[in-house]
Amino acid sequence: MNKKSISIITALMTGITMAASPAVCLADEVSGITKDETVYVVTDSEGDSEDVIVSEHLINKNKTDRISDSTTLSDIENVKGDEKFTRDGDSLTWEAGGNDIFYQGRTDRKLPIKMTVSYKLDGSDISGSELQGKSGDVEISINYDNSAKYGGNTVPFVVMTGFLVTDSCLKDIRVDNGKVIDDGEKQIVIGMAAPGLA
Repeated sequence: MNKKSISIITALMTGITMAASPAVCLADEVSGITKDETVYVVTDSEGDSEDVIVSEHLINKNKTDRISDSTTLSDIENVKGDEKFTRDGDSLTWEAGGNDIFYQGRTDRKLPIKMTVSYKLDGSDISGSELQGKSGDVEISINYDNSAKYGGNTVPFVVMTGFLVTDSCLKDIRVDNGKVIDDGEKQIVIGMAAPGLA
């Protein structure tokens, strides 16, 4: 794909990260355990979810030996250590040994953020699949819809969307509400938003 010029309006597609902190944890501040959660969503060119990976960090402030947590994730694995866990339904018990726990798993639950992606090639609408292999001025627009509510208020999320391309593939990239980083061989395009908030 050889583009003469790319104008990216709000962000770019491929992956979207939603971070919310802290998340619900069976243990709480009283016991010295808090939980940070980051959700990684891999999407297709239209913004539809293909894979959802959830990364959890159980912060063990009091260096306790055992941490109880609640989760609906599948395929759980410890990603930073060798601490083991036992599972009983949605309850996890980690043999923490005084350490923080970093684990990840997958979910098929509906996401609170919906991402839609639209494209224009030389000013005309085109789908992401039709764009493959074409050349010209491309405009990619990404919109987010935050459906998460609590007590009538929108739940705050920070959403990042990004992708990586070689310099020979795309040129003259510009992005609103984001950043382009070029290391001389490839470019990383990242956009940020807080959907549903003023």
